[in-house]
Amino acid sequence: MAALASVAIVLTTMRAHAQAVNADVWLQGRYRPFVSAMLDVGYLYFRPRIAVGWGRPHSTWFGVEANPVFSTSATGVYGGIRAALPFLDVRVGARGFYSFDHYFLPNQDSYTLTDYNLANGNATYVTYETEIRSVFRVGPGELGLLASLSTITGVPAGMSVYEDTLHIIVRPPGVWRTRAGYTFFIATRIGRFSITPVVDVLGNPTRAATMLRAGFLATYLINKHLELRGSFVPSILSPDGIGAVTGGDFTELGLRYRWATGDK
Repeated sequence: MAALASVAIVLTTMRAHAQAVNADVWLQGRYRPFVSAMLDVGYLYFRPRIAVGWGRPHSTWFGVEANPVFSTSATGVYGGIRAALPFLDVRVGARGFYSFDHYFLPNQDSYTLTDYNLANGNATYVTYETEIRSVFRVGPGELGLLASLSTITGVPAGMSVYEDTLHIIVRPPGVWRTRAGYTFFIATRIGRFSITPVVDVLGNPTRAATMLRAGFLATYLINKHLELRGSFVPSILSPDGIGAVTGGDFTELGLRYRWATGDK
């Protein structure tokens, strides 16, 4: 009987959490100065994020953020300013990377996976980036749009570099990116599941190269603090044959944890 009672309590609590999740609790928080954290941990990566600002953390706010990145292939850090509204999210910042296992590549029209693997060494570079995201309620789900413009520095003359966040080989200086996706939500008793088919288009004008990726993102929001996440967006069209994974967006397969000061 005690075991059944414990199960009932757990299910009741999880159902309450699911109701809170589906009500977008972070959006309902009070405006205030805050410090917040977002911890992403999963298969071969670890990304803690810290933000200091004013507003509703993880929802509607303005401030500064920092994001160290640790993976098996590179380490880096991002820092910048950010302004987030319910339908618009803008950030401007810079990220530096130090690669553990690949160096700069000589300029070529295209690259193979062998070219990429033979470029052994430690590439170091800095990417300056401006990114705009917007979300609109359309029908039963949400339409999400993203646009970014990046400038890469620190690359020797006559060389290109594999950009560890964008996952493409770039000939400096500029890269643009656009993404469109539509999110479907499925509420359950223990959280909210979402799946988002997406299409990515990236361009490197210096190379006169355009890349296309397509796939889906998936999340399972357990409660306002915990979320399971996965990105499965392989490369579809590219001048480079570096593989669907190396040239794709498989950056997440793990757990996200959110926290903020002043949370009730």
